[in-house]
Amino acid sequence: VHTPKRIKSVSIQFVNVAKNHSNDAVKASLFKVDLESLGERNVFSALITDLDPDTKYSVEITPEGSSSSYFYSYKTFPTSDLGDRTIRFVSGGDIGTTELSERMSATAMGQLPDLITVGGDIAYDNNLRNCYYLWDLILNQFERNYKDNLLVPLVFGVGNHDAGVNTMSKAKVTPSSKTLLALSYFPTHSDYDSNNLPIKAVPPLSKRRSFAYHIFGNVLFFQLDAGYLANFTGPQKEMIDSVSAANPHLVKMANYHDPIYPATKVLVDQGNLYQALMHFVPLFDQYNFSVVFENHVHLFKRTFPLRGNKPAADGVVYAGDGAWGVSLVDLNVDPDLNIFAKYAHLNHVWICEVSSREVKLRAIDVTGAELSLIHI
Repeated sequence: VHTPKRIKSVSIQFVNVAKNHSNDAVKASLFKVDLESLGERNVFSALITDLDPDTKYSVEITPEGSSSSYFYSYKTFPTSDLGDRTIRFVSGGDIGTTELSERMSATAMGQLPDLITVGGDIAYDNNLRNCYYLWDLILNQFERNYKDNLLVPLVFGVGNHDAGVNTMSKAKVTPSSKTLLALSYFPTHSDYDSNNLPIKAVPPLSKRRSFAYHIFGNVLFFQLDAGYLANFTGPQKEMIDSVSAANPHLVKMANYHDPIYPATKVLVDQGNLYQALMHFVPLFDQYNFSVVFENHVHLFKRTFPLRGNKPAADGVVYAGDGAWGVSLVDLNVDPDLNIFAKYAHLNHVWICEVSSREVKLRAIDVTGAELSLIHI
């Protein structure tokens, strides 16, 4: 929740609509942003727990000392036993604040998603403090398209135009009151204890990671860092391995910025690609991931299911390549790679629908026209 500097406290309350039962109001954690006077604000974050699954809630947000509150609604995800429920989410990357991106966001929201995931290059602020207003424009793209004030969760990853550095850079980038608003604004995971186990608290800036996992319904979803703030090895790799092993029954997916299987040779860092091939792909294969979303190179592509870098009926589908609302680059597919089911010079987003029976993955353009469809 963003407020003027004069607001020092915000409380958030969820009310179960069907039961007319209120959870205790949660006092949000305050994070002070150090911006220019025109953009100065306080940012409040709260972790809401103990909600019933597959339930509609009324959400009341009350600033301290205010005579009025702000009301929204939110529906929780079902348990892993979906029954006849289908989870629908939008995935993409490389949004930007263009006229096209606004239309694409409206089209995406028109799909009535339960969740939106973005694999980096979101506002294109390049980690420049005075470009904070680009984040306001991005959030407005989604907020103006809320249906009946229904909140839609956003899961954001980090790319080069968020971190302000290239992948595998030696520069150290950390979130603070002045930098890396992609993490400072959005604590997209809970805090962790000394044993690296999640605890029910909003993480302080010093503990905010550029990678995390989320479980919604029967989906285990990893938002990963393609070498910007975290290495491909270490805690990130350990997280994929341990969490995947602990949840063998869940449908597994991932999203990150730089593609492992790009539809072009342009904008591709070979060192990054090698590290991802060495450390990410074997885990995706081992734990039978269904779909992996890739971004960064501003094109449209879908691979055949791959295992061991080769087409295989029981393999992983890689979908990309980050062309939500930005200008496109030249198609330059490696002729020696026989791995692409489709590729094109098109802006798009991916719509993923997960039921207890299958994963349906389709790409749509800015008009909502279908570009690709696969059942997994």
